[in-house]
Formats: sequence, structure tokens, C-alpha cells
Amino acid sequence: MVKVVLLEDQIIARVGLRSILHECGDMLVVAEFANPSEFFLHYGKLLDAQLLILDISMPGMSGLDVLKELGKRNCTIPVLVLSIYPSRLYGKQAGDLGAKGYLTKDCSREELIAEIRRIVGIGDQNGKQIQTPGTDIAYAMESGFLEKLSVREREVFHALCGGQTCKEIAYDLGLSVKSVTTYKSRLMKKIGAVSLNDILRIGMTIDW
Repeated sequence: MVKVVLLEDQIIARVGLRSILHECGDMLVVAEFANPSEFFLHYGKLLDAQLLILDISMPGMSGLDVLKELGKRNCTIPVLVLSIYPSRLYGKQAGDLGAKGYLTKDCSREELIAEIRRIVGIGDQNGKQIQTPGTDIAYAMESGFLEKLSVREREVFHALCGGQTCKEIAYDLGLSVKSVTTYKSRLMKKIGAVSLNDILRIGMTIDW
């Protein structure tokens, strides 16, 4: 059973997350907090948790401040940031501060569950491992994936990591949307990404 802690100031969001996770059957919300102060007050009792789902915008300390404090405490609990803000705003910074993943709150239930399973390193309820070399950051980095990309593919990759759509990228680069889509498909194949979240996750590890 995966023990999950929620640090989210919106009660509706906490209720929704709790419901989604409990429906999985192998995940359990063991504690939830509406603000960082309350979380750190009980921090010592949460060290056996296997995942912290963290919001960015909260009263008092921000989610980034929480990550900084967790770093100071040498916290080993993996953190998944779940925010209303697009990754281009805080994804890289959150990754630099130790977050293992970053999703926006409009992600699908399937994306959320898959990301949680990737972070904690478990398969689905049938035992099927969802983490594969193609979507593993360490694998992508070790394989020197950037060197495999053409100049144009790197431009598209960088823009996608910045949160731009294919249409926006096409306009900026003076290309057709079809061409950008083709470059996107090629680069995804080269780096082993199967979704936009994979691209963003890998992009979080790069010092642009």
C-alpha cells in the first residue's frame, strides 16, 4: 500500500485526490494538510510516507519554499508537484529543488496515477511495471539524448518544455504546424518519450 501525504490548501482538491487514490486500491492518503505550517508541525510523524503531493500556491510558504525546507531537512520522501500553473513557470525550479514530478491540475486521472506509480516505482494492480527505459529520466540523460536531436528538433523540444503548443511553435519558427508535429514525433522517438509529460519531465533535468 502506497502511503501518500497531501499538502493542498483547497479542500475540494484534497477530497478529489483522496477519492482518486483510494479507488486505486493500493494507495492510501495517510495525512492531509491545508498549509505548510501544519505539515511541518507533524513532519516527524510522516517520515514513512512514500509520496508527498504538493501544491505550489498556498497561504504562508509556497510549494517551492516547502521544497527548499525539505531539502534542508534531507527529506527522502518523493514529491509530486500538482499545480494550476503550467510547467514553464515552475517546473524547472521545482525539479532543481528536488521534486520528482510536476503535473498541472487539469491532468487526467490516468496521467496522475501513472505519474505516481512512476515516482514510487511500482506497477499497476496486475503487477505490470509501468516504468520503462523509454520514460525514465536517468535512461534518457545517460543515453546523451540531446546529441541525438537535430538543431530544429532541439528548438521544438525546448519550446515544448516551455509550455508552448505546436501552433505557437510553428508561428515562432516560421514553420507549418504539420512540420512542427513531425519534429515533435521524431524527437519523442529519439528520447524515448511517449507523452508530453515525459518531455516535460525530462526537460526539468536540463539546465537551459
